[in-house]
Amino acid sequence: MVRCLRGVAAVELALVLPFLLALLMGIVSYGDYFLTAHLVQQAAHDAARASLAGMNAAERKSIAIDTAKRMLDSSGVLRRDRGQVDAVEVDNLITVSVRYDASADPLLSLPFVPSPGRTLTARGVAMIGGL
Repeated sequence: MVRCLRGVAAVELALVLPFLLALLMGIVSYGDYFLTAHLVQQAAHDAARASLAGMNAAERKSIAIDTAKRMLDSSGVLRRDRGQVDAVEVDNLITVSVRYDASADPLLSLPFVPSPGRTLTARGVAMIGGL
């Protein structure tokens, strides 16, 4: 009788374990996605704020792009070479756009976990010389 119960437990484990592992890997994968999205958004916001130190449009754009790329590198998770940064100034607003390619991230490429996307975009806006 004990031998039969051990067999049932082994069969139950064999049936349930793949689902539990997929759920666990999904949690890890989506956690990595949210971390990456947060860091990209933070880089865009920080770059927009830092650009306010510039005296003219060209200097503000240069400061914004340099700051965003430094933020991507300083996170320890993202890489500067995978990000594209642009800054546009219209009227008294500067908009910094960061586009990050996360296709090389192994946790976002798991075959059994649906990925929310591998290209992340974020924008940061700051008002120049106003309230």
